[in-house]
Amino acid sequence: MALAKNTVFKVNTVAVTGVTSISWSGRVFATEDITNHDAATPVKMAQTTIADNGKVSLILSPYDKGNTQHALLRSLNISGASAAFVMVQVNSGETATFNGYVSSFSWDTPVLGILKAKVDILVNGEMTIT
Repeated sequence: MALAKNTVFKVNTVAVTGVTSISWSGRVFATEDITNHDAATPVKMAQTTIADNGKVSLILSPYDKGNTQHALLRSLNISGASAAFVMVQVNSGETATFNGYVSSFSWDTPVLGILKAKVDILVNGEMTIT
């Protein structure tokens, strides 16, 4: 069993600190039904069309408005600007590089807990995995 500890998420080339969870929705393809009337057996057939690299979700805990990278993620959400991101999986050795938009930035403010930020980054275009 391998722990996910030390997985790194970067905005541009700088690691974001305080990230307690990183979740990628994965790559999915849209499909088009290509079943035809002359098929010998009644089996549905499909063809992949457009790839969607989904989104990456982060939890920042605790959220620190004085943290430069936390503030940058908040700023990118407010402005709608694109940025470069890097996700390094420590155990698999994979590095995912992509451009994206901070499409969602919300707070988790429990009475008996610390302030957390929940961040969704929409992958825009190709994600290069090396």
